[in-house]
Amino acid sequence: MHPAHIDPGTVVGIPASVAGGALTVQHMGIVSDHQDEHGLPLVISASKKTGRVSEETWLQFTGGQDATIYDFLGSLPGDQVVRRARSKLGTRWDLLVANCEHFVHWAHGLDPQSPQLQSGAKAVAWVAVVAGVMALAVKAINDSQARA
Repeated sequence: MHPAHIDPGTVVGIPASVAGGALTVQHMGIVSDHQDEHGLPLVISASKKTGRVSEETWLQFTGGQDATIYDFLGSLPGDQVVRRARSKLGTRWDLLVANCEHFVHWAHGLDPQSPQLQSGAKAVAWVAVVAGVMALAVKAINDSQARA
C-alpha cells in the first residue's frame, strides 16, 4: 500500500538495528493526519534517534526502507490516536519505560508495554542461565581433574 493511503492512527514499523547491529527490532510509529510536500504522511514516534517523541516526514522515519503496516492496536478512532500521540511530542525517549512500543500502545489507549523488550530480556536471561550452567560444568570438570 502506498504510504499516502494509510489511515491516520495506523501503526507502522521499520527494521532497526540495535546492540551494534547484533539484533534487529521493529521501530514503530503512528501515521499522522499531516502530510509533507510530496503528499506522504508524517509519522509520530518515540525515537532513540531524536531522543524524544517527534513528528517526522515519512522519509525521515523510514530512512527509505519499506514499512510494515500494523494497523490499529486498540479500539480508539484514528483521530483520537493521533491526538493522544501528538500530546506526547517532546517527551523524552527511554528504552526501558518510554520506547516506541510503549508509545504506540499508549496512544492506542492500551497499557504501555514493549513486547520486543520483554522478549529481549527473556533471551538475555536465558543466555545468562546457560552461561551459568556451563561455568558450573567447567568448574566441576576442573575440580574432578585436579583430584585425579
